[in-house]
Amino acid sequence: MTQETDSENYWLSELRSLGVKVNRRNELNNKEEFAALAENIKQVYYQEYKTAYSKEIDPVANTILGLRLARTTKAK
Repeated sequence: MTQETDSENYWLSELRSLGVKVNRRNELNNKEEFAALAENIKQVYYQEYKTAYSKEIDPVANTILGLRLARTTKAK
């Protein structure tokens, strides 16, 4: 980690940018906790992004959402 990422304020800013507001801080909320939370949220967002934009489209999920998508097939 760089000196910048070692700062508690850096991680609080990172959490704010991810939509998390930290209202109460105490001795249990330290920079390691903030860093772990920010990294976990980023992983969840990344997994959701991968799922949403993957090339494999789940027909059941699309039917439930009412987004029945037409699939095209190439003639061989």
